[in-house]
Order: sequence, then C-alpha cells, then structure tokens
Amino acid sequence: MRKKLSVLLSLMVFPLIIGCAGTKQLPYPCDRLYEPGVMRVTTRPDIELFPSVSPDGKWIAFASCDQICETSFDIWTVSNAPGHPVRVTHTPSDELHPEWIYGRNRIIFDSDRLMGERTIWVVHSEGAKSAMKPFSTGKYEVKPAVSPDSKKIAFVACSAIEYYFSCMDFCDPWEDDPLDPCEMIYTVNLDGTFLKQLVQGTDPAWSPDGRRLAFTANYAGNNDIYTMDANGGNLTQITFSPSDDREPCWSPDGNWIAFASDRAGNPDIWISRADGGEVIQLTTFPSFDAAPAWSRDGYIYFHSNREEGNWDIWRLMPPIKLKKKPQKAKELAPLSPSTSARIEVLNSTGVPKLAASVAQDLSDKGYNIVSIGNSKKERNLASTKVYYAPGFKTAALEVARQLPGVQRVIEKADIQNDIVVVVGEDLAKKR
Repeated sequence: MRKKLSVLLSLMVFPLIIGCAGTKQLPYPCDRLYEPGVMRVTTRPDIELFPSVSPDGKWIAFASCDQICETSFDIWTVSNAPGHPVRVTHTPSDELHPEWIYGRNRIIFDSDRLMGERTIWVVHSEGAKSAMKPFSTGKYEVKPAVSPDSKKIAFVACSAIEYYFSCMDFCDPWEDDPLDPCEMIYTVNLDGTFLKQLVQGTDPAWSPDGRRLAFTANYAGNNDIYTMDANGGNLTQITFSPSDDREPCWSPDGNWIAFASDRAGNPDIWISRADGGEVIQLTTFPSFDAAPAWSRDGYIYFHSNREEGNWDIWRLMPPIKLKKKPQKAKELAPLSPSTSARIEVLNSTGVPKLAASVAQDLSDKGYNIVSIGNSKKERNLASTKVYYAPGFKTAALEVARQLPGVQRVIEKADIQNDIVVVVGEDLAKKR
C-alpha cells in the first residue's frame, strides 16, 4: 500500500512543479518553493533520510543510499552553504540515524556492521576509515541522541526482535520502522558507564538545556509525543491526536517541539508548544515529510519525497518568533577542538595521584577527560609528552599550553583516544 501511495504522490507532485524541470542532480539546491519558505537542500537521485544539524549550524549529516549502484545506507554530510555532499562511511552495512558529537568533529550513528546486529558507532566527521563502538548493551541499539554537553547518549534498545531497515527493500521510513512494545529508551555515559533504563518508547531527543527528553510512545492506542526529565521522571503528554505523531525535536530556545504527524492525511511537519499548548502545521504538500531537525539558526530540516517521489533533505523557516533570537551560523563562537577531544592522562613518574591531579585541572577548564592511569610503556620521563591522533594537532597544542613545564607534542596514529598526556618529571617538580 505504501509503495502504491508513493507512486501516486509522485504523479500528483509532477504537475505542480515549476522551474528546475526534470532536475535529477544539481551542484546546489534548486530554489523552487512549495509552501512558503520550504527549500530543497540535497538534489541527488538517491534516498536521503534522517537529517541532523551540527551544533554550529553549518553542516547537515544524513543517511543516503543509491538503490541502483549501492546496496546499503551510508552516512554523508553537506554544508548549508553551496557545496557537494561528502561521504563519511563506506561499508556494505546499513548505517542510519546520524547525530553530531564533540561539536563538529564526530558523528554517532547506528549500524548493522557487527555480524548483522544493529549497534551504535562513532566515526570522525571527515570520513575516517575506522569507526569505534563506544559501548555495548547486548541488545540492538538504534536512534542515538547526544546530550548538549556531549557527555550522555539517549538511545533505543530491544532484545526481543531484530531491527531491519534496508536500502534495497526500502519502502518508506515509517513502514520500515514499526514501533515495537519491547523498545525501551536508555541513557548512558559516552564511555559506557551508568547505563539507565528510562521508559518504553522511541525517538529520544534532548532539550537544549539537557534536562528533559522528548520521545514517541504508544501508551493510549496510538503514537503521541511525550516529554520527561532526563532521569525518566515527570512524564508529560504533549500531543493528543488519534493519528500517528512521531520524531520530536526541540527548538533552540526549548519552547517548541517539532514533530511529524499524519493527522492531516499524510505525514507533515508540525510544531507544538513544549508544554503541550498551541499546535501549528508547517508543511501541507501531498508528500511524506518527516524526521525534523531544528537548527540553531532557526531552520527546520526534514526528509521528504515531494520531488518526483525522490527522497531528499529539505528545510523551512517556521513562522514563529523564538524567545531568544537564534544565532546565525557565522555568529556562533567556534567550538574548541580540544575541549571536545577525548583526552587520556597517564603518569610516568613515581608521584602518587599525579595523573589524577593533572586530569582534574584540565577537567576544571572544560576538557573532556575519559581515562586516567599509569603509563606502562614509558617510565620516569624527563618532560611531559602530549600524543595526538591524526587531525588533533591543534587540539594537542592547546592542551600542552595548559600544562606547566616543557612538553613534546607528537603525532601517533595507534593511540586509543584523541589525545594522550604522559606526565613527566618536570611537571611533577612544578606542582
């Protein structure tokens, strides 16, 4: 039924399109408008789904597959200014639901690359060949959502069924992703500690202050939008439609929630007050509009098949005034690469708790310390060494400037974290 509907919609859309006729691929989005302010962001003839906006508002991550030449979804990024999409992952697995983490440095996503079991992975946003698995629950893990401080992940897990979402068998995002009663929302620290089961539901999304989560749940016979505290308490129902409401995301000021709903006959983008008040329909075109992602510059990105039935990323500016004026991407303060990098501190000296003391000083300055210990390979160094993985030289130099004494900054490809500080004797003498 969904496939027949998709064909019918594509026939309905064609007579309404003006300009850019017959476009299959452009160097940059066509500027044709459908509803006021709705514009196309990606234009390739591929299936492109699940947009996610980087914290600085400059980049969009999404899942994409070419059913003619490829057999799976991969993660891609594209600038919100003129530019071509960049491929991030290159695997035969289906990789979905990207989210930005560590500012603009990395992307977290779910993939079935591990023996067909869908779990969560992290990869460098510039397209590094290797990806890391930050934690494991022993269940299938999907739809990761990153807290504003990049310290916690909310995600959906279930052990009773297999999660199957395939490029080659793709029909539409909702038919291929049925909600299951076994799906539970969890939170976990990025290093895998403090795993906590919250409530039954899916599509978790963090509020801008990190205190609450919005999500989708079927507690009354149909899917509605709910919110709760980050610890699972204070459950609040936001939408009350007998239709299918899914995929919430918060406005930058935390006062609105965007979501997808078929209450008008087909999935459209809607917004609601975060307290469950006023509801406004944003898209009205007879197409499948869903998976909204709200950027800090005010735009809402979403996927849609409105262009001749082809699934692309689109955006719109909602007709509301946010409580705080959204910053334009160019006005945002640059994200510090060193405060988002994963830093390990090791002690090469015999001074007790020296690594812990150095790590605490760095943590107090906002740096992301993920591991503390004693160096096994290097002992009693005369001076401190700061090792960095490829791509983290600037971050390592900044970390080195925070340390007293003399430091050697060295690139090393085989370290497990982004930066490793091996504390030497000179630093011990200056403390």
